[in-house]
Amino acid sequence: MEKIYELAIVGAGPAGIATAVESYLQGVRDIVLLEKDTNHNSTIRKYYKENKRVDLEWKGQKVELNGRIHFIDGTKETTLDFFDEILKEHLVELQTEVEVQSIEKKEDYFEVHMAGRSIKAKNVVVTIGRMGSQTNRATKSPQLYERKLTIQQMNAHREKRFLLSEAVTVL
Repeated sequence: MEKIYELAIVGAGPAGIATAVESYLQGVRDIVLLEKDTNHNSTIRKYYKENKRVDLEWKGQKVELNGRIHFIDGTKETTLDFFDEILKEHLVELQTEVEVQSIEKKEDYFEVHMAGRSIKAKNVVVTIGRMGSQTNRATKSPQLYERKLTIQQMNAHREKRFLLSEAVTVL
């Protein structure tokens, strides 16, 4: 029988990793993180110079942390090391160089299509971040719900199957 992940997360930046870790801490197992680039946090890797500061607050933008990941200000290198450690510690499977092309709703799961293959997952979260393009989103749905979402709410909204929050989209 083909594996069905409990949770598939599209995008392996800070929002995707935080979603994976928070889900793990709440008892979700069989989590896969799908990233189109060669590693997680590709925006930080590509656009931040060596030893550049990575701070929680930037240019007056306040970020309120509601989860259990305790992000601290640091450099590009210490931030990437931090994300490497928490992925390893929380047993999150990271698949890289897999660009999601579409997500198809089936009876009891979603099929996440990538070039040449697909995976199945009971739940899907899309976390493409600020560098992701609206036209590149793998999901298209006439029903978008803007709201902040907790993992506990995922089951309550399962029938809607598509929720859009400020940082993540839960299918």
